[in-house]
Amino acid sequence: MSKKAFLLPGQGAQFVGMGKDLAENFKSAKEIFERANEKLGVDLAKFCFEGPDEELKRTDIQQPAILTHSIAAYEALKEVKGEHFLDPEATCGLSLGEYSALIVAGVMNFEDGVYLVSKRGEFMQKSCEEYPSGLASVLKLGRDDVAEICAKAASETGEHCVLGNLLGARNITVSGGLKALEEVVKLAKEKRARALLLKVAGAFHSPYMESARAALAEEIEKTKFNEPQATVISNVTGKPAGSVAEIKENLVKQLSNPVLWSDSMQYLVAEGFSEFWEFGPGTVLTGLLKREGVEAFYTNISTAPDLQ
Repeated sequence: MSKKAFLLPGQGAQFVGMGKDLAENFKSAKEIFERANEKLGVDLAKFCFEGPDEELKRTDIQQPAILTHSIAAYEALKEVKGEHFLDPEATCGLSLGEYSALIVAGVMNFEDGVYLVSKRGEFMQKSCEEYPSGLASVLKLGRDDVAEICAKAASETGEHCVLGNLLGARNITVSGGLKALEEVVKLAKEKRARALLLKVAGAFHSPYMESARAALAEEIEKTKFNEPQATVISNVTGKPAGSVAEIKENLVKQLSNPVLWSDSMQYLVAEGFSEFWEFGPGTVLTGLLKREGVEAFYTNISTAPDLQ
């Protein structure tokens, strides 16, 4: 029997119309969107199904929207195939997707998860407004080279500049102040790398998220967490989180620490995982694995035709 890992996407995967056909065709998916609307007191389903795009891109809307779509896709699969058709051995989510992964693993219920992510997005949006910051993508350079560039850019500009998301061996996003990021792009191109600024609200997974981190810690302490029913891979360590206390601690750390996605995937492959199921908008996460040359079974559950 092959070992199965469920992957849950993060910000940037959203699209207007996401989840609409799932809600129209599957009772379980429709109920997930209704539960999200009720818990948050906002018509999240309308943002997902109809947009507008600029509203769906708002951090405080985008995060619960992606989580809701991911869980709706997961529930729709269970409706089609049965409750225990695909009990995963491991779950792993990118940034906000870690909350989706925790729901799938039974660590928290859906209502608590979507509420936490909504508050997380709200806190992060406020942090983004405190100082001009953002992300830059750097391709074709390894981790050490990018870290060296970050240090130099921070020294020259006086702004924070750190590794943000380690998506692959040579696929890294940098988080920092806008002046530092401009310097990163320049220095990376001097090394013949591909580099560009990304259109995001701010420097996620960096010291600029410190105020969000403190506020989120308070919300997490109010939330009921259960022992995981599957292995949950932490963004902060790239390895399994062994206890509820560790899961909580890592969720708080995640806001201002790099997301070790590449490490997480390397861990799963080394542990013999050979099936990767991505739930939610897009195909970003399975696409990253394919680009790293990982030979495995891949599937994505995002729309109604994916369940046929």
